[in-house]
Amino acid sequence: MQGALFSIGDGHSAQGEGEVNGTAIETSMNGTIQLLLHKNFCYDPPIAETPQNIVVMGFGETLDGAFASALSKMMQFLEQVIPCSSAEAYALCSIAANFHITQTVNSPQTGVHGMISKSIFPRDLVF
Repeated sequence: MQGALFSIGDGHSAQGEGEVNGTAIETSMNGTIQLLLHKNFCYDPPIAETPQNIVVMGFGETLDGAFASALSKMMQFLEQVIPCSSAEAYALCSIAANFHITQTVNSPQTGVHGMISKSIFPRDLVF
C-alpha cells in the first residue's frame, strides 16, 4: 500500500534479546503478513500489535534516550486510547508496561520497545 511506511526483513532464527552486534543466525522469511488500515485511528507515532500486546518503539543515541522515547510513546498511546491524563498514563506504564532493549548494534542509534498487554483494555476497544 503506497505510503504505508512498512518494511520487513533481516530474519533471524536465533538471537539474544537486544541485538548487540551483527552476529545472529540468519534465516529466510516465509509467511503471510496482514496489514489493516484503521481509518478512524490516527496515532503518531505508529504502534505495532501482536495477538497479546501493543508495542511501541523508541530510539536514541543512548539507551536512556531510547527508553525515554519508548516511554513517551507508550504514554501518548494510552492518553489517546483510554483516554487518561499524563499522570495516569505514567502510573499505568509503571504498573503494566514492559520495556526491553531492542538493539544496540546500529550505532549511534539504540532501541527500546515497550509492550502493554491488550488484556488490560476493555474488550470492545478496537486497535
